[in-house]
Amino acid sequence: MEENNKKIWWVVGIVVVLIAFWYIFAPNNKNNPKTGIDDRETIIIGVIAPMTAGGSIFGNAFVDAVKLAAEDATSTKYKYELVIEDDGTDAAKSASAAQKLINIDGVKALLVTTSGTGKASSPVAMAAKIPLVCVCTDKTVGDGKTSFTNLVLPEDEAAFWLNEAVKRGMKSIAMISQNHSGYNMISDDIKAHLKENGVNLVYEERFDPATKDFRTSIAKAKKTNPDMYFIPAFPPALEILGKQLLDSGIKNVSATAAFGSSADPAVFEGLWYTDGGMVDRDFQTRFEAAYPVIRFNVRTAPYGYDSFNMMVAGFEKGVDVGQYLSNMTEFEGKVGHITKEKGGANYKSTPSLYVIKNSKAELVTGN
Repeated sequence: MEENNKKIWWVVGIVVVLIAFWYIFAPNNKNNPKTGIDDRETIIIGVIAPMTAGGSIFGNAFVDAVKLAAEDATSTKYKYELVIEDDGTDAAKSASAAQKLINIDGVKALLVTTSGTGKASSPVAMAAKIPLVCVCTDKTVGDGKTSFTNLVLPEDEAAFWLNEAVKRGMKSIAMISQNHSGYNMISDDIKAHLKENGVNLVYEERFDPATKDFRTSIAKAKKTNPDMYFIPAFPPALEILGKQLLDSGIKNVSATAAFGSSADPAVFEGLWYTDGGMVDRDFQTRFEAAYPVIRFNVRTAPYGYDSFNMMVAGFEKGVDVGQYLSNMTEFEGKVGHITKEKGGANYKSTPSLYVIKNSKAELVTGN
């Protein structure tokens, strides 16, 4: 009997040792307590954004938000690694970066921002059947199979801004806007719905981005005595126009997105505007604490964070991520409720209202 007990305890001891050995050295153990090394299989995701040149205010916030999302992915089956490329708002560099990330770095997915970057990189991703999400307004970037967009849609942004203008009693507007595909879509949609909302367009001009003197245009618009000046534009024209409006004594100014992306937001102190959606106010605080040198941009940061997590959800299920994103119809994220038709290419969310306060964008109402 005593001999049998010894054998039993001997077998139990071996089993315990084997279990401990498996726990320490098993490949799926996320944090190996003996080595301190993360043993999860690595999935590489490529990121392309303008981190220099004109679009840097969008690109840097986007990249750091994606980094934050990757750092938060600690309880996942896979480990996620980022390879980041700066395209400097250059379409040729965008396409080249996509080729490099796919063919050399072996990325399994791409996250990109700005319409220009998306239009140049998505054909490369489509050809390689690599899933891509672009945080941009150009809906043609997505094909609904492997490539998708994730941002407020132009028509929704236009409707949201116009609704706010009407609530504030605006009956007439003057449009002095930059001739840009994204802003043109928003401006055209606002124009299409002015009459039904009892608003008149009393002046309109679309200017070249290289314009530096707006005084003649401002004088013409001022004669029409509009309730509101709508001035969607990018830096540096945005700041030049804003300062020249102030010099003319004009303060009833608004826009979609522009003020939050201004190189000098103090020019627009106290002014309201609409931009990308955000319901998690703490996200901006956390972002700014993690990346104090980079200015938070609501148009790319929360959308970049959410887009990373949307992709990760597909990888974690072990399915084709492009097909997963194609089938996904809703997602809850930092920007709130995100929706898309099954098989569609463009995720949509509700914009939010902001005001420039102390030279920073302050969320007034979330979605």
